[in-house]
Formats: sequence, C-alpha cells, structure tokens
Amino acid sequence: MKPSFIDVGLDVDNTQYHGSAFATHTGVVVDFHCRPTLKGLLRQLEKLRQHVSGCVFRLCDEASSLGSTLQRD
Repeated sequence: MKPSFIDVGLDVDNTQYHGSAFATHTGVVVDFHCRPTLKGLLRQLEKLRQHVSGCVFRLCDEASSLGSTLQRD
C-alpha cells in the first residue's frame, strides 16, 4: 500500500512558527501557528496526526538562522 503524505511548510520567526499542512491524498489544507519551540511544533503535529491516521509527515522550513535551530532540534 502506498503511503499518504502530509506536506508541512514552516515559516519561522522569533515569536511564532507558522505552518501550513497539505494532505496529498485529500487536498485538504490546514494552517496553524505555535510557540517557537520544538515542543510547540510537536504538539501541533500531534493534533494533525489525530485527524489523519496512517499518514507520513514531510516537513520543510525556510533557510534562515532560526530555521537552522529548528533543523538541529
């Protein structure tokens, strides 16, 4: 069975992470924002996972110094 993907694009700044998730199998788009911490981002991704089980997340963030911190986390 071919996996379904949730593509998540992130815009990172000092005050918030802004995200947009796209479900490739349904075409549904969900926008979200959270505190600029790994814990805040993981909490948002878990909320998404509760609504779409069995999907694989693919994340992409902007190329900046703040995005580099997220990459290390």
